[in-house]
Amino acid sequence: MAKTVTVTIDGVKVEAPEGELMIEAAKRIGHHVPNFCYYPKLEPAGLCRMCLIRIEGQPKLQLGCNTRVTDGMVIDTISEAVETGRRAQVEFLLLNHPLDCPVCDKGGECVLQDYAMAYGDVASRSGMPKMNKPKAVDLGPTIVLDEQRCVLCQRCVRFDNEITWERNLVTASRGVYTIIATEGDQPYDSYFSGNTTELCPVGALTSKTYRFKARPWDVTPTLTVCTQCPVGCSTFADSRFDVLQRTRYDHETIDPHGDPAGDWICDRVRYNISYLTDERRLNTPMVRSGEDQWVDLAWSDAIDLAASTLKDAAEHFGPQAIGAIGGGRLTNQEAYLLQHVVRGLGSANVDYRLHDELTATPGRLAAQVHDLDDASLIIELGTNSVELAPVFDLRVRYAVERRGATLVHLGDVKPNWPVHFRHFPTEGDAASMLNEAAENVRRGEDLPKRAGEPPAQTLARLLRGAERVVVIWDGRGASEAAAIERLIGLLRDADKGAGVIVVGYAANARGAESMGMHPALQPGYRPAPQAGLDTEGMLRASASGELKALLIFGANPLLAYPNGALVRAALERVPFIVTTELFMTQTAVKSHVVLPVKAAFEKTGSTTTMDGEVKQLAISCAPQAGEPLTDREVLALLGDAMGLQMPSDSELEQLAAAAAAPELARAFSFTSPVLARTVRPAATPAQGAFTVHSVPRLYAGGGTSAHDTAFEPLRPHPTAYLHPGDVEELGLEDGDTVTVRNGLGAVDGLTVVTSKKVARGSIGVIAELPEAPVNVLADDCGSVHADVVLIRKGRQALNLAGAQGE
Repeated sequence: MAKTVTVTIDGVKVEAPEGELMIEAAKRIGHHVPNFCYYPKLEPAGLCRMCLIRIEGQPKLQLGCNTRVTDGMVIDTISEAVETGRRAQVEFLLLNHPLDCPVCDKGGECVLQDYAMAYGDVASRSGMPKMNKPKAVDLGPTIVLDEQRCVLCQRCVRFDNEITWERNLVTASRGVYTIIATEGDQPYDSYFSGNTTELCPVGALTSKTYRFKARPWDVTPTLTVCTQCPVGCSTFADSRFDVLQRTRYDHETIDPHGDPAGDWICDRVRYNISYLTDERRLNTPMVRSGEDQWVDLAWSDAIDLAASTLKDAAEHFGPQAIGAIGGGRLTNQEAYLLQHVVRGLGSANVDYRLHDELTATPGRLAAQVHDLDDASLIIELGTNSVELAPVFDLRVRYAVERRGATLVHLGDVKPNWPVHFRHFPTEGDAASMLNEAAENVRRGEDLPKRAGEPPAQTLARLLRGAERVVVIWDGRGASEAAAIERLIGLLRDADKGAGVIVVGYAANARGAESMGMHPALQPGYRPAPQAGLDTEGMLRASASGELKALLIFGANPLLAYPNGALVRAALERVPFIVTTELFMTQTAVKSHVVLPVKAAFEKTGSTTTMDGEVKQLAISCAPQAGEPLTDREVLALLGDAMGLQMPSDSELEQLAAAAAAPELARAFSFTSPVLARTVRPAATPAQGAFTVHSVPRLYAGGGTSAHDTAFEPLRPHPTAYLHPGDVEELGLEDGDTVTVRNGLGAVDGLTVVTSKKVARGSIGVIAELPEAPVNVLADDCGSVHADVVLIRKGRQALNLAGAQGE
């Protein structure tokens, strides 16, 4: 705890922590010190010289952004000398700055515009023409740079260096000719590039998707939650005439843990918003008539059809002939209602898990995201936080670079981390490595370090030397769950801080689990009296003809589920499928009734973050065509039509809040026998020379990202990542087009990218791309093998956003 000192600012005594920056101390009495380069989450730079202050006893004006307070300090921020200094700085900036406020996108929220009004003169004293610099520079797929407007505060460069650690942005040239540029003149390629447009205090960096769209006084800001990944970032959504114009990070809510890496947003939620007004969006219920024929229905007819078919299936074939799969797009309330409807019919066949996960809740072994700040060792197991939880991953990077944590990845494909980490290949068996390391820790062996030692021994040495350990896990695999539980138990018994954070694949996975969208769990993690079928079990029952009706709400299993052969057979055999969707996805096409629903920006409800925090969605825009309903409204109508007792809106809110109570999650154990998965029949994997790994990418998917024309430049191209040795052996080179195939299917049109991030004998294929679905190669959720066949030689123009080779 920092010592408290007393300083005098503009005649007012202020108590502040010793060493606090003066610019922050002034905020305690509501005094704003003008600045361009200073930003609370960035290191002080002292570049713009706008924050001039006078300190008693100092002969010259000082900088408020990098002066730290000491006891007894007397500071003036509004004296005549200070005002004169600031007027000079504004005059210098305006010498070459274009006075184009009426056509500048930053107009109305530009700091220089405000300071020019406060400190600027009516006319310039310079008779020289303004210096010309490049305008409308294409900085990358998302941003346009106007060098002439830039005031060289370097907020963007510092963000790229201090927060993302990617070091894409640099300054080039010298003196008055200095400009912002990219390293090696490459396009600015980052999952966080859009944050720089908000950090920019002037109109130098502007977003391609928002340029010339609206003024800040034209839009209505709404604080809501991103539902694109498990992090659940608080986001401002700005709309005009009920159309979403842009999203912004939540810079108004103070991070309770003071982490500079917190509260940003990634470019998925910033730029993947035009799908809301895409003409391909569904706007009326439809029923399939024939193979490719669809007939529009009124909502009442669609609900009656679904309700009567579900009731008939339950009556004639028994309740176990009905199942429901719910995705991460659902709110807590919607997930609760979905399981309530299915269980109301007598079936426990409900599941949210589309990627063969075991759990999304770390339970009694949980670590919190802010525990990364004090971690000395971070072990990432199976998951890829770079792609699945990018803003969370910023905190991982911060822990490594600023806190000195050691980062270890256990898996077969290296992540695209820009920070130093250790990578231990597991050949699909990370549990054995963890168990071996844990056993070494238990025995207390202090083996000498030697070259070429087994990875488990190196990991054991790191574990013994660590005081606080955080394991980041994707929630997959019962053997991995048991190994993690044993390791954390051993570390806690040794008085070491240890816990696990689950980074899964669905946005509101933890919320769905707590709401009872699990075959073995009722709301609030209560064990179900009798477990139903999980996703795998429902698909197998569908493929065998046992399941007669399937509800699919907010999910696309045909593209996402790893066992592609099974899900295709299941959707072909099940007699009746009801899907709620925004677009005609791969799964919707195979359904019998498709119901149009609202997107997250268009509805209320709550979601649960990967940290267990419940956040509220708010309506920020409205559908522009048709009459879509929320999933919540659809389920309420469906339940009423089947004569089920449905909770009122107020009752539903209370039930959802009670089920998501933190104390219930803390008592949960992810190794409980009730969570055992469906026993799979022994399967012989298809043969092939290469082991195929599905590589997640933030911008992939068959829903919102695939139906957003403005987002198209960011979507990854179907790619085959091959080790340089394999590329040479196969006679390939970067840019060749290949097919990856086995006895089950083929993925065509993949462009070869040489990468050391995959091992010899392995091939990485981007997952969940509708044009190249990698799950067609699998008939089990285990290892996949395939061959690589050259189709065409020649370099292709690629979009490799977030998916570079090495």
